[in-house]
Amino acid sequence: MNTENISRLQLGVSNPKLLPASAIKVFADGTWINLGEKSNIPPRRSLRAILWDGLAKVRRKLNPALRNLDQAREDDWRETYKAMRLTPFWWGKGESLPFRDGAFNFIFSEHFFEHIFMDEAYELFLECKRVLNPKGVFRMSVPDADLRTYAGLEPLAFDAKTGKSSKLGWDHPDTHKTRWNIYSLSLLLKLAGFQVIPLAYCDRYGKFYSEWPKAFSSPYPESSDWKVICADRYIKRKFSLIVNAIHLK
Repeated sequence: MNTENISRLQLGVSNPKLLPASAIKVFADGTWINLGEKSNIPPRRSLRAILWDGLAKVRRKLNPALRNLDQAREDDWRETYKAMRLTPFWWGKGESLPFRDGAFNFIFSEHFFEHIFMDEAYELFLECKRVLNPKGVFRMSVPDADLRTYAGLEPLAFDAKTGKSSKLGWDHPDTHKTRWNIYSLSLLLKLAGFQVIPLAYCDRYGKFYSEWPKAFSSPYPESSDWKVICADRYIKRKFSLIVNAIHLK
């Protein structure tokens, strides 16, 4: 694999087919390694979805034009996956990221860290710091589970698929295992050695704040990866708890 131009890492990328086109354009520009969520538990599908897929297969068999169109789309996605360097990934205690120290200038993660326990998250924060260049930036987005006022609060044992209390076990990848707010997230990142810059969050009084960095602004170093630091077009869920964490020396 040619890694000469790679300077960015994404942790826990969702299915690329669910991402907006603006995000795909960013993550497939040749500068990223995208580590995707990996589950040994197949997703549950409704009877309606199964029947609809069966009908679609029959239509494709009867219509050559549809077969050719589907093949073209599949070829496009194959090229997209290749450009994204999409790699299966799951995190557990005692593991490490398979990269050298200081390999990246920027790390991004959206709605992944709520799916691991807090002690696992702390170990991964330390690994993110290790593989970041000094003064590199780690941008992290998670659900603001406790303080958000722009949506209902998460129930206990939240099921990310249904949006309701989960009947799944805590070992299921769809279950939210950690409930983050700006205070708990900032504390754990600071303990891991990061300087935390809140971007979007609700405070203890329920007021929502959102402020994005501008190029060459303090406390970011001049050598920062401004193209992604100042942009939000690749973020799917902008109403979330979002922070930038700068790797301190």
